[in-house]
Order: sequence, then C-alpha cells, then structure tokens
Amino acid sequence: MTLQVIEDCISSFLCSDKAEVLAIRGHWGVGKTFFWNKILLEKSNISGAISSNRYAYVSLFGLNNLEALKFAIFENTVPNSLIGKETNLETFSKNVDGISVSLSRKAMNAVFSLKPLKGFSAAMESVAWLSVRKTLICVDDLERKGGNLSLKDTLGLISYLKENRDCKFVLLLNDNEEGLDEYRKYREKVIDIELSFAPSAEECASIAISPTTPGLKIFKEFSISLGVSNIRTIHKTKRLVLKIEEILSGLDDQVIRLALSSIVLYSYCFYRSGNEKIPTLDYVVNIGTALYGFGKNDQVSDQHKAWNSFLKKYGYTHTDELDKVLAQGVEAGYFDEPLLKKIASAKNAEILSSRSTQKFSGAWGLYHNSFQDNEDELVAGLEKSLKNNAKNISPLNLNGTIVLLKELGHEKLASELIDFYISQRSDNSEIFNLSDYAFAGDITDQEIRDKFTNKYSDIERRPSLKEVLEKLSTTNGWSQIDEQVLAETSADEYFELFTSETGVHLDGYVRAALQFKGFSKGGDQREIIGNNVEAALLRIADTSELNKRRVNKFGISHKSSSA
Repeated sequence: MTLQVIEDCISSFLCSDKAEVLAIRGHWGVGKTFFWNKILLEKSNISGAISSNRYAYVSLFGLNNLEALKFAIFENTVPNSLIGKETNLETFSKNVDGISVSLSRKAMNAVFSLKPLKGFSAAMESVAWLSVRKTLICVDDLERKGGNLSLKDTLGLISYLKENRDCKFVLLLNDNEEGLDEYRKYREKVIDIELSFAPSAEECASIAISPTTPGLKIFKEFSISLGVSNIRTIHKTKRLVLKIEEILSGLDDQVIRLALSSIVLYSYCFYRSGNEKIPTLDYVVNIGTALYGFGKNDQVSDQHKAWNSFLKKYGYTHTDELDKVLAQGVEAGYFDEPLLKKIASAKNAEILSSRSTQKFSGAWGLYHNSFQDNEDELVAGLEKSLKNNAKNISPLNLNGTIVLLKELGHEKLASELIDFYISQRSDNSEIFNLSDYAFAGDITDQEIRDKFTNKYSDIERRPSLKEVLEKLSTTNGWSQIDEQVLAETSADEYFELFTSETGVHLDGYVRAALQFKGFSKGGDQREIIGNNVEAALLRIADTSELNKRRVNKFGISHKSSSA
C-alpha cells in the first residue's frame, strides 16, 4: 500500500462523521507516528477536514491501569486549533473549563472546588472522564503498555467510547512486537479500518527529509540508495549531516559529497546495529582490501560476503583518513572539528590538484592531438590553463610549458608565466627548493632554476615575525631585514600573533614591537611599525574589559583610539 493510498484513507477517516476505529500498523521506526502527525497537522488547517472538534494523543507507554488511561485522554485533549502544540497547564485548564459544556451545575461545582493538578482525587477523575465525548483520540505504543494494563481492557474501553461517546480512534502499533496476541484476538470486533504502513526507502526519505539545503538533498539521495526505511535513523543521521555541512562549509562540493556519503553509511550501520543484514560500523571502518577481492575467497564467511556485496552496491570501496574521523564522530555523537577541518582541507587540496592537473593536461591536448596550424590557440590555452591552475601545477609541468613557449618564440610570455607561478606558490616555500625535489634533474629551463633558487634563498634568510620579535625581546639590536619584516606586518597580523600566543614570552613580544613607537626620528618605516602595533593593541582592548586593563599596562589607552 503506497503512502498516497494510506493518506487518502486517513483523510476520509478524519472528515467522516462516523465514529470508527482506525489501526495503523507497521515495523518499529518506520514513521507511523510521524506520518500521522504530519497529516493531522495539515488537515487541522483546512476547514471541515476533521469532523471532531477536539483531539487527544495518548501513549500507553508505562500506563498500568484503565483509570490512568482515562485521565490521560482527558488531560491531553486539545481543541483542533491547538493540534501540533504541546499540552500544558493552560490547555489542561481549558479542558477543565470545557466540562461545563456537558455536565450539570452540581458536577461543575465539584470540579471547580478542586485544584487543576495531576494528582486529582478519584471524584475529580470521574467527573473529568464524563466530559470525554465526540473526540478524535490517537492511542500510540500499544505494545509498550504497563504490565497491569491488558489490551483486552484497553480495546474494551475504546469500543465503549466509540459506541457510547461518539469518539473516533486511531491506533498506532508495531505489528512485529510481542504482546499483541490480545489485539489480534479482538481486532475483528473493535477495529473498523486496518492499514499496513510499510513505506519504501524513497517514501521514508520524502517524509523525513525536506531538501531545503544542498546537504539534505544529497543526504536524501544516499539514504534512498542505502534503502533506509527507518524514520528514527533518518532523523538521527540528519542532525549529523547538517553539522557536517556546517563544519565543511566553503570546501569543494566533491569533498562534502564524499563526507555525506560516508556519514549516511556509518550512521545506518551504527544505529541499526544488530540487524545481521547490515554490516557493523567496526567492520566497515576496518574493511581493508576485502572489497577489492584480494585474499582467498574461501576464507571469507557468508555473512562477510553479504556485507561486502552490500557495501559494493552502495559504492563504498575503502576507508581513508577522513572516513575514520567521520566514523568516530558518528560513534561519539559529535565531531572533532579542528581535526575534521584539517583532514577535509587536505582532501580538498588533493581534489583541486587532481582537477587542475586534468584541466592543464586538457590544454596540452591542443598540442598532442592535432596537426592543425593552431599555435595561437595553443599558446593562449597554455597561458590560461597555467594561470587558472598555478597552485596545483607541479614544477615539472611548468618546465614543459615554458620550454615549449620559448621554442615557439614566446620568451617574454614564458618569463611572465614563471614570475606569475612563483607569486602564486609563495605560500609553499619548499616547492622552490630544487635540491630536495625528486625531479629536479628534469627542470631543464635555466630561468626557472635560477628564479626558483633566488626565491628560496630569499625565503631562507628572511625571518618570520615571531622570530624577529623573539630576537628583539632578548637583544638590543636588529637588522634591516628585521625592521622590514616588522614594517610589512599588518595590524591584523600583529593582532593574530598577540592573541594566539600565551606564556611568559608574550609580554616580551609586545614590548619589542611597541618600542618602535618611541623613535621620533625613525622614519616612515618605523612609524608604520609603531602605528600597526598600537592599532592591534587597541583592537585587543576592545574585546573585553579585562583586555582593556591588560593593554593599558603597555601605555596604550583608548584615548589614543579617539585621537
């Protein structure tokens, strides 16, 4: 039975004036309650869609007698306008007020002489019970009732309210659970309509996942692919998916897709552990080479063969470093965000590099795959591809491009591209260290070799900001390059260093940098240093009252910021 057919049956039941009992049965976790609530809420906003004016939701979980059930129905009754909202003291009081509609003045006086609290006297419970009529009542968790409450008595009460109080009932039950023998025995006498709720994975995904974000759209795709038909599992996984999308925001779509693919699988394996058809999370994480068919097949158990087939069908082939961090997050219920970002960023760089290499290789196709006179197109293609993908092109590939351009007479362009490449790769100084490059012997262009060597030498002798401040905090002198490093450091960079450092050396760093503000004849460069350091300290002072006091000890106050 498709969800649309079930929804149509429920809609007809809700709008009918006839007092009936509808039973919706299905396996645990498939979303019976969720689906019922969704339809009920939708219909509550449509005039005439629900024939009853009042509604009550009652779970039998933990209820041990009929009196408790009777009172639970009363205290959870709300007008249709409040469907979807939690019952509270206000709704309870309205129920008490509503007793006057159907009871005598004498009974009313009995009601209002009592306090509207849960611990009602037997008299109050009796009076309250008399008001239950013409109400739509949902009874959930039949199989989880208390031990002293029999299903026979429960069904008898339901039958009584249907026949004598014009009440309509919806029963939600897990038909694969034990303890339902009495239900099966008496259902023919009590149940008017019985629906089997067994949605497909696609239907479950449609119920539980609203693809409002790219991540949820991908989640829905993977959930369907795995065949997840448990709403509870989907909701638990959804929380992790949204968190992953937040943590990995800004990374390449392929990285996010890979992460979500693993998260959906790991969550399914973790939350559905105990189902022999689904591999354990530990097995998936430690799968090794089994999915590649290595090793003797007769050494693999039938269960593991089935699990391997399950994983291959999903498209899972191996577990990498990113996967392991994700799996740990699923088990823990939260992610190690710094570690996850670090590993995901490395994966991101790997993907971008691979993609850039492919694009760069594509530009070379104009050379390798044609005998046409297309030099202008080839040169333009190589220039564009190198500029667009410089951060991910190896020195060896750079060399090939430069050599070809020079041989074709484009020396000026070749030199410009070398300079551009160096500027784009300056964040990775080791790339210019040809003495440590495995293919250094294949870098045949002398201009590349010379410029790489000069760049690396310059980087080597240029100290970092931290190194300069360390030196200045322990000595009285500094070099021209030290001063240059300080002058080329922005206020933001000073702020980042000062706020990230902790320990006894911090005070020395600040005073070392701040000393340049005292040189009245230091020139423009020293003035820049002093101004940037002061700006950074004023910014730190603005972060809290405590930091304002800390900065003040260096002779920097907010008077300076308003000048």
